[in-house]
Amino acid sequence: MKVLFLLSEPPYPPTSGPKRAVSGWIHAATSINQCAVIGFSNGERESQQWAELPAHFNDLEVLGIVPRVSDGRLRINQLSHLFRMHPISFGQFQSAEMETLLARVIVEFQPDIVHFGVVHLIDFRSVCEKYGVATVLGAYNAFSLGSIRNYKVLGLNSPLSKAKHKYLYKSFNQIERREFPKFSTVFTVAETDTAWLNRQTPCLDAETVGIVVPAEMISNLSYQCRSRTENLHIVCMGYFIHEGIAQGAIEFIEHSWPLVTQKSPGSELFVWSSSGFTRKLKRRIEHNHSIKPMNWVPDYLDALDRTDIMIFPQQCDSGIQVKVQESLARGNAVVTTTTVAQGLGISGGIHALVCDSPKRMGPAVLELIANPSLRMQLGLQAREFIMQTFSQDRITRDLNRIYLKAFDREMLRRAAHTQQADYDDI
Repeated sequence: MKVLFLLSEPPYPPTSGPKRAVSGWIHAATSINQCAVIGFSNGERESQQWAELPAHFNDLEVLGIVPRVSDGRLRINQLSHLFRMHPISFGQFQSAEMETLLARVIVEFQPDIVHFGVVHLIDFRSVCEKYGVATVLGAYNAFSLGSIRNYKVLGLNSPLSKAKHKYLYKSFNQIERREFPKFSTVFTVAETDTAWLNRQTPCLDAETVGIVVPAEMISNLSYQCRSRTENLHIVCMGYFIHEGIAQGAIEFIEHSWPLVTQKSPGSELFVWSSSGFTRKLKRRIEHNHSIKPMNWVPDYLDALDRTDIMIFPQQCDSGIQVKVQESLARGNAVVTTTTVAQGLGISGGIHALVCDSPKRMGPAVLELIANPSLRMQLGLQAREFIMQTFSQDRITRDLNRIYLKAFDREMLRRAAHTQQADYDDI
């Protein structure tokens, strides 16, 4: 089978969750199919990354790259999407040049499947329909679910935040209801997101394809320090430049950490965010002598392996949180929220300690401080679950099953269209 990927950015290096996901899907697709890719570039750095892409993926052809829309044309596109009740970020991909390139590549490469790597590119589906090519949308998240969670977490902070996330919820919900069913198949990375989409649009029949856990995350792991009872390394981790994610850390610091320091004097908390911190969270860290910030670390895997207890207090967004996945793969004892646990499919008390809110995490952290055997047990069980659920072999099987499903659906659609045309000629 021939598969053409349509991407918004180069997927390598995989420095974010979406890039990690797409990289895994390309590896899965190229192991069985003949694959090519076209996409957008944003500046010289991304152009260079596109040029280097074939060196990282076996048998992947780069058939064309176009620049993202910018300047005056971008502002016009943004107004157009605003009028259509679409997120204005779609405007940078509203490109006649890409439409022309996609049509040419379909004619020359003759793909059986066009795999859309991100929801922002959905307007190009009509080009594929014109040429009778099956379309697969890797939607990553159910963005309307993430938006409504952000609205609940941040809606009380300010009228502006409330209006922003309400708009995003309505716009993504409209897209998911109207545009997603037009694709041959749609999938997300998490069962919770897939279930959400299927409840919102029962005719959709969306599926799930996870994010491959990198090989380096499941190799060369040492448990030598995991049985410590003193000087435990306790870390609260997240993308804390994001207002909604930072809110979870703030609630943990204000409501749960005082209980930990009261019952376990001398405990220290490291708040780790390579992207930085919101002003509000930074003030909370600076005003508490038992809390220290962490930014860049020289060895990411070593930093994970030296951690005894990892806390993920996030309550917003959707999909799979890849930093949690990586932490579990390294055998960390994790305390997290129901929102995060559901995205990964992990079970409370088996793979991690799961709390409804960051405000209620204190007892869970104290339990792990007092019980090194529980830390070891959770870490081993979580690691085994991640290795089985998010292996390259598992993702390869799931993705190629979805390709076959999309291809069969397109064949049935063509047959029905031909039959209808024959009736019309009678």
